[in-house]
Amino acid sequence: MKVLKTIWRDIRQGENIDSYVAIIAALSLSILSISGFANQGLLASVTLAVLALLAITNLGNRHRLDAVLNSNSDDILMQKNPETLQADLERAKELWLFGYNLTRTIVNYSTLIDEKLEHGGKVKVLVLDPSGEALLFATQTLYYPMTVDQHRERINASLANLREIAKSKKSSVEVRLIDYPLAFGINAMDISASNGRIYIKTYEYKSKTQGPHLLFSPRDEYWYDYYKGQLLALWNDAKPYDL
Repeated sequence: MKVLKTIWRDIRQGENIDSYVAIIAALSLSILSISGFANQGLLASVTLAVLALLAITNLGNRHRLDAVLNSNSDDILMQKNPETLQADLERAKELWLFGYNLTRTIVNYSTLIDEKLEHGGKVKVLVLDPSGEALLFATQTLYYPMTVDQHRERINASLANLREIAKSKKSSVEVRLIDYPLAFGINAMDISASNGRIYIKTYEYKSKTQGPHLLFSPRDEYWYDYYKGQLLALWNDAKPYDL
């Protein structure tokens, strides 16, 4: 059963298709040969085709392995979000936005969020509880000087902007408040779909340079499931906020 699930996941994600085609062709060839329904010319042609496909597959796997071996940490730990973020934001049917206050995020994405809601999309937002104790600790991690009251004002500004955006579409926007100093921010799209994406921005401690940005998709398996689990755990423990 696990093997069948792996095969189905590969097919949905467009992975290893050539290998599966080669396996099917080889099995079909064997059955025809045993049954006596295939002539020698057909057997020779199909055999050559299967061998060619296997050679192409092995060559492709070698190139991918070489790319992994030659890659460096910059391919995984990025200094900023990759260019794919905007396209993923636009095509997502369900959008998750997590962060300390999301002041710039809500302002920058306000038009996108509005258009997404107009087309039946869902948006889920999680920010720090402006009346919680975690706000004090989160504020202390910031490099630039900010008081707790100023940080609280930023959160309330984001909530006010969301309230304005979701005036007539409140059922499509969910907001929750968390009393926990987040270790990272999240932009996630369609997390239960085969084309889901989770963008992570790690939070630094009093550093003027930003921490690494990470991107995970279902093909990353362990780490995608890990951050998806973290996302859902934070969401389930957060307090619903009524817009």
